Amino acid sequence: MSGWIKLHRSIQDHWIFKKVDYFKAWILLLIKANHKEYTTMFLDQLVHINRGETILSYSKFGLELGWSSSKVRRFLKLLEKDKMIVIYPEKKWTHLSILNYETYQYNGIGDDTLATQTRNDGE
Repeated sequence: MSGWIKLHRSIQDHWIFKKVDYFKAWILLLIKANHKEYTTMFLDQLVHINRGETILSYSKFGLELGWSSSKVRRFLKLLEKDKMIVIYPEKKWTHLSILNYETYQYNGIGDDTLATQTRNDGE
């Protein structure tokens, strides 16, 4: 996977920023989320994944973070409780959607970006 994600400075005021391991896990979820929709083969099944969604297993995600599967489960439930994600449990994996993904990862050029480009082009 390549590319980048947007991160607004206001994240510093969010509860997730104050706990380093949770913040790292949140960023990892943002990185794993699809930037465009596609269909893929996962465990011998076709799975359609929309923009802002990802599929994962608690154990593999936990390995990436050095967490147990139960800590991953608790973390994701906390995000769901705060309406940051929606979890769609499947039999062999977890399908989740990051709520407000379009707000955070808007594809268009925002006013700040345009202003910066204009300022830099004029120098």
